[in-house]
Amino acid sequence: MSTSPARATAFDVLLRIAQQEAYASELLHSNQYAQLSPADHGLATELVMGVLRWRSLLDAEINRFSDKRVEKLDIEVLTALRLAAYQLLFLDRIPGRAAVHESVELVKRARKGSAVPFANAVLRKLAGSASTLPRSTPTPVQIEATQYGGAAELSTRLAHPLWLVERWVRQFGLARAQQVCIYDQLEPTPAVRLAEAGAEALRMIGEQMPDLVVLDYKMSGMDGPAVISALRANPATHLLPVLMLTSMADEPSTRAGFEAGATDYVTKPFSIPQLTARVHACLARTQLAIAG
Repeated sequence: MSTSPARATAFDVLLRIAQQEAYASELLHSNQYAQLSPADHGLATELVMGVLRWRSLLDAEINRFSDKRVEKLDIEVLTALRLAAYQLLFLDRIPGRAAVHESVELVKRARKGSAVPFANAVLRKLAGSASTLPRSTPTPVQIEATQYGGAAELSTRLAHPLWLVERWVRQFGLARAQQVCIYDQLEPTPAVRLAEAGAEALRMIGEQMPDLVVLDYKMSGMDGPAVISALRANPATHLLPVLMLTSMADEPSTRAGFEAGATDYVTKPFSIPQLTARVHACLARTQLAIAG
């Protein structure tokens, strides 16, 4: 039986991240997965980001029921186990039997037939244990109410590197280190701020630095290229990604946008998948520029 498109996509993306050090956001919004339905794309994104966010906790739970340490498992088998573990432990709307069955199918799909009985046994044990626990992503209040015994437990249960948690505990104490880990695990809430005039956009950027700026070419007072030039002249914003989204498709306008310092230039009409991919590409290029 074939696996669902969402789980197959999540499996393939997680494998590429593990094997090629690829970026999750770029892969999820690439043309390869543009044909996924909104529901499947949403579930695939939830699975990928959830596994990445809670990986060390998932590995600890897998180790509880496995006679092989996760470090000894083939990456295809481990990825399938992590996907099922995340669904069993965190997603209360997905039946446990579906999570187990489809991850076993993913092991078969990866041509790891000899590992199928092992994966099935581990996941059935994990499913039995998870059935006694509340299955949903814990809220900050629930996490904060839990008292952890030390840096090692905090590292495992809140999925942070042990060396980093130990440093925070030494510097800030266990309670404060726990608060930092909780904050790190919160899912970010997207926010959009709108400005009609160029000067207003610059003021808002100065008040609260965004992750990305989307500009039209024609704006009141200052046009888009003028706003970009002002951002590039400011050391605090010279690397801020700026995507121009405009109906000005002629060559002089396009050249003026890039000469001012636009990260990308998208003309109308456009598709949502195309715009989403271009936004993620802008963010990725900026991360590389900062790292370089």
